[in-house]
Amino acid sequence: MYNSKFKLADLTILGAAFFLFPGISSAQCPAGQLEVSMQVVTDDYGYEGYWEITEGIGTCGINTIAWGGNDAVGCQSAGQLQTPGGYGNNQTFDEGPWCFNEGSTYTLHYRDDWGDGGFVFRIIVEGAIVSEITGLGIGGDYQFQVIPAPAINAALFSRINSTDVMGPYYPQGDITLKAAARNLGSELITEMQIAYSIDGAAPVVQTLSGLNINNYDKFRIALPEAWQAVQGSYTIQMWIESINGQSDEEPANDTIDFSLEIGPVQPDIMPIMQEQTLFLIQLPLRQKMSITLPTWIITVILD
Repeated sequence: MYNSKFKLADLTILGAAFFLFPGISSAQCPAGQLEVSMQVVTDDYGYEGYWEITEGIGTCGINTIAWGGNDAVGCQSAGQLQTPGGYGNNQTFDEGPWCFNEGSTYTLHYRDDWGDGGFVFRIIVEGAIVSEITGLGIGGDYQFQVIPAPAINAALFSRINSTDVMGPYYPQGDITLKAAARNLGSELITEMQIAYSIDGAAPVVQTLSGLNINNYDKFRIALPEAWQAVQGSYTIQMWIESINGQSDEEPANDTIDFSLEIGPVQPDIMPIMQEQTLFLIQLPLRQKMSITLPTWIITVILD
């Protein structure tokens, strides 16, 4: 195992701090080990951050494999001493590579001197990002496994709201179904097939082509053919049918379920008004609607 402790050397040139990262530029890992590196993304106060990596579910400061950032902060944090050193602000630093045992668990220990977190760490195995860790508060101890990313893998996270009114409400008519997704595979995504089913009916499959989605990029899916929705309540399931003409290697994160309420273009808001509930009204462009109540009038105009 590559087991050297890396220390960041500080160089001051023309008032700016520069950092050297001694070590190998390309890991030549023996059998049973994989090349691991890490991107460190700092926040507005780079000097507040410190990190270490230990093997297993380790303890910060014991059997440290690698470390970086402001060593005045250290494992216990420096108690808001605001000591200069470590990383610059709002920058991305490449750390490693190291040779770690394939399939093993390691711990990233992150500490923030001020206690407001903000650093982001991207774990890279064999050249592909496999996880992203966002440090919160005073920091924490975060485990990751040395497992390479599948070649073909993406995930759907959530429906994207585009014309919601009072929650999951859409006016009847053509509805473009949208979702947030991420490429968790090592291969570039150029084409996807996305399927959806309304209330368990036969699936509708649509193709998204001409894509250019790199490893770990987030992206939005908007199905090219609209769903012609009529008034009613619906349960919708959306999933990834294929990626680059192949099946997703990890289908467990391919599916999302959500509900939609489809109503008239002019929603009946009288029951809501009677319950004195706050609401938002969506109307077609330049349409005017007046509602007369016993003592006051509401007029809604959308330009």
